[in-house]
Amino acid sequence: MTQDAVVVVPGIMGSELRDAETGDLLWGLSVRLLERAWRRGDGLEHLRATPEEMEGDGRRVRATRLLSVPAWAGSV
Repeated sequence: MTQDAVVVVPGIMGSELRDAETGDLLWGLSVRLLERAWRRGDGLEHLRATPEEMEGDGRRVRATRLLSVPAWAGSV
């Protein structure tokens, strides 16, 4: 018999994401943020991985809390 594993991966669907330096909300349940994300072609550009992040530096974005519903559901 084996135990089921639960893995929590911070990311765009399940976590509120903030800029680690400024505290600005990058992803989460914000009407303004969701509107910008879905209506503008570059609405999620601020979440694009930087060259530093591609090299393994993960200090820019912080997962600060879990969302109570997926962020995309907040736009319905």
